Amino acid sequence: MHNNHLREAQYIKRDDKKKEQKHRVKLIQRIVSSVVVLFCVAFLIMGGANLVSATSHAYLLEIDGEEIATFVSEKEAQEAIELCFKNINDSDAFEGSDLVLSYANDVEIKQVSAAGVVYSSTNEVAEILLDKLDIVAEATAINIGGTNTIYVADDNQAIEAVNNAKNYYADPQEDPSVIRVYTSEEITIDKENVALDEVLSAEQATNMLLFGSTTAKSSSQQPLITVNVERTKTQTETLAFETIKQENASLSRGEENVLTEGVDGVQEVTYKVSEVNGVVIGSEEVSSNVLVEAVDEVVEVGVQYYVASRSDGGGNGTYGWPVDGVITSRFGWRSRGWHSGLDIAADLGTTIFAANEGTVIETNNESGYGLVVRIDHGDGMVTVYAHCGEFYVEPGDTVDRNTPIAAIGMTGTTTGPHVHFEIRIDGEAVNPLDYL
Repeated sequence: MHNNHLREAQYIKRDDKKKEQKHRVKLIQRIVSSVVVLFCVAFLIMGGANLVSATSHAYLLEIDGEEIATFVSEKEAQEAIELCFKNINDSDAFEGSDLVLSYANDVEIKQVSAAGVVYSSTNEVAEILLDKLDIVAEATAINIGGTNTIYVADDNQAIEAVNNAKNYYADPQEDPSVIRVYTSEEITIDKENVALDEVLSAEQATNMLLFGSTTAKSSSQQPLITVNVERTKTQTETLAFETIKQENASLSRGEENVLTEGVDGVQEVTYKVSEVNGVVIGSEEVSSNVLVEAVDEVVEVGVQYYVASRSDGGGNGTYGWPVDGVITSRFGWRSRGWHSGLDIAADLGTTIFAANEGTVIETNNESGYGLVVRIDHGDGMVTVYAHCGEFYVEPGDTVDRNTPIAAIGMTGTTTGPHVHFEIRIDGEAVNPLDYL
């Protein structure tokens, strides 16, 4: 009996311990749950505070005091400026270059309230900044004769523009005849900070060098450089034959006889041609190669003249006969009246020679005489040659007894081809036969 009561007491004691353990576990669970809830509430409170703080401010971009755009962050405002510069470098005018760009404006990025703000995109603002910013470029200057004249994006574009300007007139790589292409002016390159609108593309710079205009050749503009070109030019030319004259005393003066017909040859001639801005200013022969030899013409020329050609009146003077022919009318009275000279007949076109050395004083067309030549021989002596067909001399020419002066004709009053020949002393006609 006693033992039974003891076992019951022990059982009750163990049951109480189990109840106590369960109570402790529940208590711990409630404490942990409370802590977790408090931590979450605190986290939410802090996150909400930060979120409110992050969305309560915006960033305003101002240029020279003018409000341009509003961004979520300061970084976006900077990115808009950088994108503007990138778009410039990527444009057709400066493609492939790497312009170092800056601006001369007062630029501020201000933190402002985000209440009611409409945010801008960086792409839109980048386009706007092209007009709003005074953009400065570190450009390459093309220096002509000591002066920075035009500007391009970089050294490569400067070299390209100058080479294109020279190649406009001659490209040694395309034309093997080109010896040399150079400019009269000294051209160098330099670096200079200039406004972006002063920076030209390579094509615009080429046009400026060539024409003084960024677009095309203009009559009102002048080129900035002088391009000199030296080239060779080879061409086929006629090699003219030479005429060799051989005197023949058995032939009358003016009579010629061709012994060998002349034939032109052919030669290849190379010249060095000089050009300035596309205009040829000179050339000089540098070599020649005869392809076909010329054949010289050989002519025998009569040199015989008459001091006294006729036994019936020839004098012993020193004047030569003007033409070899038949005397058809003498000096003095005749049926038609006074005749002041000799008429010597010859075929039309026969050469008339000066009777002696002297100076031609007249070649006129006179009534009755037709085409007439007068030669002054000095000491008051003048010879007259009338009825000529054409003149070979003109006033002021100096002649001698071998000089052709005219051709037999029928001008003036005449019944046939002849020369009317006079000798006058101090204006008075004398008998030519006394002086021939």
